[in-house]
Amino acid sequence: MKGSNGYAKAKLKIQKLHFLIAKQHGVIIHNQRAAIAHQLSDYLTKTFDRIVIENLNVKGMMKNRKLSRAIADVGWGMLWQFIEYKEILRNCIVVIADRFFPSSQLN
Repeated sequence: MKGSNGYAKAKLKIQKLHFLIAKQHGVIIHNQRAAIAHQLSDYLTKTFDRIVIENLNVKGMMKNRKLSRAIADVGWGMLWQFIEYKEILRNCIVVIADRFFPSSQLN
C-alpha cells in the first residue's frame, strides 16, 4: 500500500538502484554507465590513432518498441562526448561516418 513502511523500503531500494546505474553529474565512482563509458573511451583513444563513429538515427531507433529501452540504456551520446574530448587530449582523429554510408556492405 502507498504510504506503508514496505512501500517506503521498496521505493528506497529502487532509488538506490537507479542511482548506481543512471547518469549523476559529479559522482563517477557510483555511476556504472559513466565509469564504463570512461573506460571504453580511454581504451579507444589510447589504443587507436583513428576512430570512426557512425552517425546513427537514435531518435528513429527509439520508435522500435522492442529495442527502445536497450538503446536508451546504452548511453551512446555520453560515450560520444567522452571520445570527442579525449581525442583532443591524446591527439587522435575521430571521423564521423554518414548514416547512409554503406559501411557494412564494403569488403
